Amino acid sequence: MTDAPLNCCWRITSRPCACRPSCGNMTKLARICAAEGVDHVRYLARLTELELIDRERRMVERRIKSAKFPTVKSLDSVDFKTIRH
Repeated sequence: MTDAPLNCCWRITSRPCACRPSCGNMTKLARICAAEGVDHVRYLARLTELELIDRERRMVERRIKSAKFPTVKSLDSVDFKTIRH
């Protein structure tokens, strides 16, 4: 077993983990890993991966907020029938 993914993730996450034990993510993941027989190194790797995903999501949210777009739009809200060809 190699610890390369874990080492890579720890270098990326230089700040403390934003995940609080009270949020339930750590407990939920611990139960899943225990049921699957995952060792503590793989548990920490999974926890770090979840933290990286959450940080990326929050980074995108902050950038959208700082851009001060008037409204959040998606393709679902576009009425393509009104567009002239």
